[in-house]
Amino acid sequence: MKVYHIFFVILRLLVAIQVVLVVFKKKSFSPSIKVIIDSVLKLSLGLFIIIFFYFHNVGLDPWDIYVLQFSGILIIVDIDYASLLDVIGKVSPSISKNLEILKTIQRYPKSQN
Repeated sequence: MKVYHIFFVILRLLVAIQVVLVVFKKKSFSPSIKVIIDSVLKLSLGLFIIIFFYFHNVGLDPWDIYVLQFSGILIIVDIDYASLLDVIGKVSPSISKNLEILKTIQRYPKSQN
């Protein structure tokens, strides 16, 4: 088993354990845990897609590989960085302050009507 296989198996187990705990009401599903799990899964999947298709020749056209790698970038951009930084800020305000630039990724300009 390769390293990335082990990593994704661990992620699956963590999500499965969390679901079981919530179903049997042993633990509540707090928004901060949801944000962390969602962010880690999206970041892992996005990086995996980008790196896998960069280093492995799977017999696809180059433009198909570019589209797949771009989908990995979109998954990473889809992370809710503002909520993630709020959760990180509760644990370590200094780290959150240094990563404030990530909040600008999802900031949209206001429409002027």
